[in-house]
Amino acid sequence: MLHSNSPRPTQTVSLGGYLFEATLSRTWPARALATEDGAMIIAQSGSDEFYIGGSGLTILFFRDPDLDAKLCGVASLEEVDRVSGKWTTIRHLNGDQSNQGRQLSMAPHEVHIYRVSLYAVDSNSKQQ
Repeated sequence: MLHSNSPRPTQTVSLGGYLFEATLSRTWPARALATEDGAMIIAQSGSDEFYIGGSGLTILFFRDPDLDAKLCGVASLEEVDRVSGKWTTIRHLNGDQSNQGRQLSMAPHEVHIYRVSLYAVDSNSKQQ
């Protein structure tokens, strides 16, 4: 949970070999705070898959450097909901909505749930 008057502008959660760095959401292009408060909860559902619920935050994803030196990114990002006991995709978030696969921007005043699939690659691997 973050507040506009929090002593630290970010909070980081470590889970499943990844770091989730949260900051309060900001407007574009003014970069003013979009909300006074933000919160999230993260649940790991697979080796590289997470459910993140919350609002008012922008989440950046990093590989945990205590684990390895890999780089990570977003493989897929979906807004989801539970319907009749099953997860249902409401919408797929594309590069325009995820800063080209680098972050999750949560609505400032509405709680949503997202399924995030991450990937990790060796930082010295060569692209072909």
